[in-house]
Amino acid sequence: MQNFDDEFNAECRANDGDNHRLTDKGRIFVCIGKWRASQALKQVLNTYGISQNRLAVEMGISRANVGRWYHGLDPSAENIAQITHALKVLNPIAAKEFARLYLGSIVDE
Repeated sequence: MQNFDDEFNAECRANDGDNHRLTDKGRIFVCIGKWRASQALKQVLNTYGISQNRLAVEMGISRANVGRWYHGLDPSAENIAQITHALKVLNPIAAKEFARLYLGSIVDE
């Protein structure tokens, strides 16, 4: 049996990032792009060789916060904006990829 996160992510990919909501135990998730923010962040950090510590230093926060996002806790909208800004400073291409993975086709419009 799939856990809820796997089911949610499969639904997001199947709907090509169309905005929809799924609930589990009172939580509401909104899929905007093809991936959740935590997944997009993990992918970008791994692909572009950016360490969790390097991102944390650029953001002025603890590495533990970035670690929580990296391991599946989705950052708030405010933190997503800060992540994007920090990635833009560290690697503009990585920032664009993060936005593309998280926001999907919205970025291209």
